[in-house]
Amino acid sequence: MFETTQFRDQIAEAVGRETRTPLTHYETRIIDYLQDLAVGNEPVLMERELTKAAGARRGTRDALVSVSSVLSEKYIE
Repeated sequence: MFETTQFRDQIAEAVGRETRTPLTHYETRIIDYLQDLAVGNEPVLMERELTKAAGARRGTRDALVSVSSVLSEKYIE
């Protein structure tokens, strides 16, 4: 689910909105980092989500909302 190019593009859009500036090539590594983080945690996240009621399950949209949290904690001063 998180390995797709579409999800990577969505992360890039979310990062752009959050930082409000164009990113240099070096700075775009945050996009790779965030996607790798999502992919690496996907098995655990999916297992947890399957135990929830259908209406309480989270998905890609929620993962993208997390971008602002991660950026504000780690990268934006």
